[in-house]
Amino acid sequence: MDSKTSSFLLPFLPSPRNARPYVTLTYAQSIDAKIAASDRKQLRLSGAESRYMTHRLRVLHEGILVGVGTGIGDDPGLNARLPDPVNSPPCSLPQQPHPFILDPTFRSPITSETRLIRTAAAGHGHPPTYLVRSDAVLDEDKLQILQSVGGRVIKIPTTGPRALMWDDILKAVYDTGIASLMIEGGARVIADVLREKAADVVIVTIAPVYVGKEGVGIDIDGEGERGGGGEVGGEGWLRDVVWERFGGDVVLGGRIG
Repeated sequence: MDSKTSSFLLPFLPSPRNARPYVTLTYAQSIDAKIAASDRKQLRLSGAESRYMTHRLRVLHEGILVGVGTGIGDDPGLNARLPDPVNSPPCSLPQQPHPFILDPTFRSPITSETRLIRTAAAGHGHPPTYLVRSDAVLDEDKLQILQSVGGRVIKIPTTGPRALMWDDILKAVYDTGIASLMIEGGARVIADVLREKAADVVIVTIAPVYVGKEGVGIDIDGEGERGGGGEVGGEGWLRDVVWERFGGDVVLGGRIG
């Protein structure tokens, strides 16, 4: 790890928690606070240096989680590649985070060509775990493909017509043996985590890019993926705030107070 990345990340490294994982929420946004293009497709915002920092964070966490929208739109591998996240081969399997997809109704189009499946089959990442509602109907074909690479589905107790509570989500992750979790998106998951202060640390990359009003932002005041939530805002919402420049990007790190 280079000295600047090490110095920036040191205050935010995972520490032990009881009954839930240590949670780091991290994402990249444009200068007009957009995280995705208008069609919700992946939008490359981070530069090379901040991408390196993000992949270093992946290595430092035992698990990584994204929502179903990101899983469908980006088809991510959710593994770590260093020193060059674009061109380097994957890190060794013991260094890889365990991937989790928050997919309440199990609507992900899981096939043999899904990147998470191919990554696990090649030994370049751990088998994925899908977190679903307790009443979700599990498609047998998708389940068979998932299980063929060692993946699984975990049903989470459901308390309402749409709601999955973050306490239950994080407990389910913790019960698999994961003590530190990195959450990367998408917009609804980020909004929910911020609204409910479900993370311990927030790390945001701000890229010198303007996306425009049609881009996708983070609607903390909206219903998000699950609905409900608590009050957000006020002085001192983040504490121990640190800013650092990585190439052309500026990265903010802070603890949720």
